[in-house]
Amino acid sequence: MVRYSTIITWEWLAGFYEGEGTCGCYKYKQNTCYRLSMIIVQKQKEILNKIKRFIKCGSIIRTFKNDQFGKRHCYQFMLQCAKARWFLNKILPYCRSKYKINQILKALTLDKKYVNIRK
Repeated sequence: MVRYSTIITWEWLAGFYEGEGTCGCYKYKQNTCYRLSMIIVQKQKEILNKIKRFIKCGSIIRTFKNDQFGKRHCYQFMLQCAKARWFLNKILPYCRSKYKINQILKALTLDKKYVNIRK
């Protein structure tokens, strides 16, 4: 088992997200509603627990991933709706990958367009 002695900062978390995370504004409830989601996938749960403690929210679930070695279990750290919106806006200034910056901006734009945000 790998030990993670990394001290988590927003800068570090943005880089980790760029390598291991994804986001989007997806349809759900029989394609009638949209929901903003952010997911980070890892084989080991320890680092996801550290991230969850750092940001003080989120869910970790055990799931399966298919790769060249077959079906293996892994863990997903997930944020949805307002928490995902908050997280993505928080890491955006620290992101360096044009692909991930565009992915985040697209997800936030779709969220703003399709999700009714109560004030």
